[in-house]
Amino acid sequence: MNIRVLDAAPTSAEKREPEPIVSVGETNGRLSGTVIGSEPYSERYLEEIGMTVGSEWQLHGTIAEGEPNSNLMSMRTRRTSRRDDWNVEWRTDVTMTSTPSHFVIEEGIEALADGVRIFAKRWNEKVERRGN
Repeated sequence: MNIRVLDAAPTSAEKREPEPIVSVGETNGRLSGTVIGSEPYSERYLEEIGMTVGSEWQLHGTIAEGEPNSNLMSMRTRRTSRRDDWNVEWRTDVTMTSTPSHFVIEEGIEALADGVRIFAKRWNEKVERRGN
């Protein structure tokens, strides 16, 4: 399969800055977000099937010294696919925090067609800690 990175500049929708995953307000003023890793938005054209695909991701993590339950890990991704007559995008996010008794996992998915949201769902789960 032949893949090439597109030379064209991204559209205005693709140039948008990623939203911050962690902010001081979300963590009661104790923590600030630290980017652990990221990949900026890029696209590739798949000649055999005439499709352009794109992706980006960010991983954030924080912890306050001396406060092990202040840990917060968060990841956000965005994927795109388009051809002549369609254009879709899906976004995912997951955040894990902890309390003395539970791990707390929040996650979501969102799907867009031609820039219009067609599906979104969020989950929030607590998992009991068993000696960890």
